[in-house]
Amino acid sequence: YVYDIQILSADSTTKGVTTAELINERKKAILDTFAAGFMNIGNDATGSHSLADSKTSTHAFFMERHILFCASVLQNDLVPQIMKLNGVFLKEEDIPQLSLGYSEEVNPEEMSKSVQRVASVGFLPRKKHLILDALTKCGLDTSSLEDLSEEEILESLINPNDESRGGESMGTSGTGGTQSGGSNSSLNNENVA
Repeated sequence: YVYDIQILSADSTTKGVTTAELINERKKAILDTFAAGFMNIGNDATGSHSLADSKTSTHAFFMERHILFCASVLQNDLVPQIMKLNGVFLKEEDIPQLSLGYSEEVNPEEMSKSVQRVASVGFLPRKKHLILDALTKCGLDTSSLEDLSEEEILESLINPNDESRGGESMGTSGTGGTQSGGSNSSLNNENVA
């Protein structure tokens, strides 16, 4: 006999912390270390879309910073060392640079809402590259439009004058005055976005 262990939560006469609580707290701490606490939202019967959105945004920022850090180490330490080991000596401006992609894809629904809101007040410049970029991020195939001139693309738009009733009555979706309860109503699902 060397030592004794007593699990307090299993002892009915002692008030203690349950093992489930200990496991959940440890799980939360581990997820928060990697800025991934949003993965646990809803598992403990609490949470909201707003909280999930803010936590996923924080996670995306964390991952972007982490990827930049990794890329910096590879670019500034690993690549020059491998080049020296292989007898390759280049000027700094001639060393190939790592190119990073997006860590998170744009949500087509959010992008389409953004475009509609910006375009409805005439704040979206009518330029070919912006239109094609917006359509692509909304999930549409723009390959058939790439060979068209800017004038042809503008002529093909259903509403080329950026006229929308989305801004009437200070509404963001449809006409504010025609919505049940008005544009500020809680019945307007666009108010939650």
